[in-house]
Amino acid sequence: MEEVMTNFDEKTDDLMGSSLTFMIGEKYYGIQLSYVNEIINMQKITRVPGLPSHISGIINLRGRIMPVIEARTKLGLPVIEYTERTCIIEINYQDTVVCLIVDSVADVVDLDQISVSEFPNTASNQDTQYVTNVSKVGERIIMNIDLEKFLTDTNIKK
Repeated sequence: MEEVMTNFDEKTDDLMGSSLTFMIGEKYYGIQLSYVNEIINMQKITRVPGLPSHISGIINLRGRIMPVIEARTKLGLPVIEYTERTCIIEINYQDTVVCLIVDSVADVVDLDQISVSEFPNTASNQDTQYVTNVSKVGERIIMNIDLEKFLTDTNIKK
């Protein structure tokens, strides 16, 4: 199995207006592409006692030890068995590098080409508390993740 699926390191300047979309359950989520280092296939995760339930453990990716967040658990959804489409997104946000397990990666969208709306201020629903705004691409609604909230609440952010 090939380890690295996609590496975005060298294209950061071109990616500021783009978003990587991925699925968790039946919903589409997005994160700014400039924060994505790479997308990799599932790896062996080492469990670490005492971590919050949404942190699956750590992985060793080419000599770098990184925490792995189970996005489903973080968003209040039950963990399901991993499939061939389940993957890990390595994120680098303000010098914090973490990995995020998602059900599948959808595509890259150019945010300048789609409509972006503020997310309605609703009750603190766990799967929407980390959403800053929503984008509409065709008939799809993409909930854009606020990485500051997502990582601060995870107790990983420096």
